[in-house]
Amino acid sequence: MSEGETQKKKTGPIWYWYLVPVFFGIVGGIVGYMVLRNSDRDFARRLLMIGAIMVVVSITLSMFVLGRIFDTVGLSGAVAPAQASIGLVDGTCNRDSGYVIVVRNIGVGLDVPTSALKVDVDGAMFEGVVWSPESIPSGETSVGTISNPSGRSAGSVHRIGVTSGASGTLYVTVSC
Repeated sequence: MSEGETQKKKTGPIWYWYLVPVFFGIVGGIVGYMVLRNSDRDFARRLLMIGAIMVVVSITLSMFVLGRIFDTVGLSGAVAPAQASIGLVDGTCNRDSGYVIVVRNIGVGLDVPTSALKVDVDGAMFEGVVWSPESIPSGETSVGTISNPSGRSAGSVHRIGVTSGASGTLYVTVSC
């Protein structure tokens, strides 16, 4: 064994070289490898391997942490699934023809078929609603007419509910 090899075996690698790939990833591993490859090839390869491992670890942690943050604040960039949802805009009473209700599709990407809407007047289901148009595109409105419901009299106040599967029941109060 030569004197240089004995000196290398006694001192061994300098521990702070491990910090280079830990903090600088693969770039630190390459720098450590280039500097130490002639004096201690095994240690230089170890630095290169640590740099590669640090890149994988940092990418994995970044994806996990940033994904959690973006999901929490709603910035995930994921495309929202298509869903139909309604919002009740208004309701009026026409003494001659009945009630008029306006429903808006506040959902994303799906039309709301008006046949799927259930209407109740003062808690009693009402079947004869005429809708125009018959399907509500996303962001659009439809007008429903309830012709001459029973129990309607001058000065009466009625609660009209519109139910859609995803939205639950939305109510509007109408005075005649």
